[in-house]
Amino acid sequence: MVSAQEDKAAPGGFIHQGYLVLVDKEKRIRGAYDGTQDKEVEQLLNDMDLLLAEYKK
Repeated sequence: MVSAQEDKAAPGGFIHQGYLVLVDKEKRIRGAYDGTQDKEVEQLLNDMDLLLAEYKK
């Protein structure tokens, strides 16, 4: 779903897409978000809280 590759000329040594992926402990993708969109980043933060709450049960 997202790509990243090493590039010594890039800041941090990698180039990548602006997508963020939320993955649970069982390595299942729980969501994918466009990290360049404020609303999607906000949704990611909300989904992270929900996922953490699931593991506290």
